[in-house]
This record gives sequence, structure tokens and C-alpha cells, in this order.
Amino acid sequence: MKDHVVRVDSGKYTFVRSLGGIRILRHGEPWHEQTEAGNALSSIMAELDAARVVVAAVRTAIAMGLVKSAGIDAALAKHAALVDDREPPSEWACPAESTP
Repeated sequence: MKDHVVRVDSGKYTFVRSLGGIRILRHGEPWHEQTEAGNALSSIMAELDAARVVVAAVRTAIAMGLVKSAGIDAALAKHAALVDDREPPSEWACPAESTP
């Protein structure tokens, strides 16, 4: 099984799920290892990647002129207010294709 790697906070933190649990890197250096809450963190990582796939697809559709909606614009504005970076979905979420 390939590691599931998710970066957050403009790459400040990196979550790495492997068979041994979840390792958290801070600025690329080992920082914390979690074995007891691994399933919960793994679920959060999957949810985050799923959301990133959708947000990237919507941004691509807007850029191509395929979608125009005040509701989508409002949702993206809310997203920008909550998250200050634009990390793409991980390779784990998009293994066979280039990241959107």
C-alpha cells in the first residue's frame, strides 16, 4: 500500500498514513506520530482529499467557462475565507491522473 500524504497550512504540516499509523511532519521534519487515533486521522485525510478533488474540478470548470453560478462563487469565497492555501488533492486521491 502506498503512503497517503496530505499537506496542509501551505505545506507547514504533512500527514503521512502508512501501515504503522500516522506520522506528522512539521516543515518536512518528523514532529509527531499517532497510533491511537490513526483511523480518525485517516478519515479526515480522506475527507480533505475528497473535498480538494471537488474544489479543483469546480475551479477548472469555471476557468474553462463551463460553470457560472452565484452559489458556487459564494461557496468558493467561503472556502477561501476558511482556508488560506490551495493545496491540490494528493497522489493518493488521484493516482492514475495528473492532479487537477
